[in-house]
Amino acid sequence: MIPIVIYDADCRLCETSRQWIERWARKGRRPASFRFLHFEEPEAVRLQPDLDAIGCLTAFRFLDEEGRASIGAAAAVQLLRRLPGGGLFAWIMTLPGVWRLTVWSYQWIAAHRYRLFGRTTR
Repeated sequence: MIPIVIYDADCRLCETSRQWIERWARKGRRPASFRFLHFEEPEAVRLQPDLDAIGCLTAFRFLDEEGRASIGAAAAVQLLRRLPGGGLFAWIMTLPGVWRLTVWSYQWIAAHRYRLFGRTTR
């Protein structure tokens, strides 16, 4: 299965990040491929039955090739590991001390993303 990112397409930061990830995924000798689903799409709900608007408003989800789900900062690490050259960033993010800052930063930005970055006009 192609890895799937379930995200908030109404969030300008999230949508800009999707576009950035798609460009990054095409670079290098080993391009990566992902599917992106807005959390309200029927397929997203089918893949993650426990998914609800509240859960996805706090963190995006990453479903790997086997369908295992990661959420939030852990999802970002899994996604980075699959991007060309992203493994180094993923490794740095998971270092002791850095990981706590990564989780805290992710949670803070996610909680304030509409105020900081606005909404899309999709």
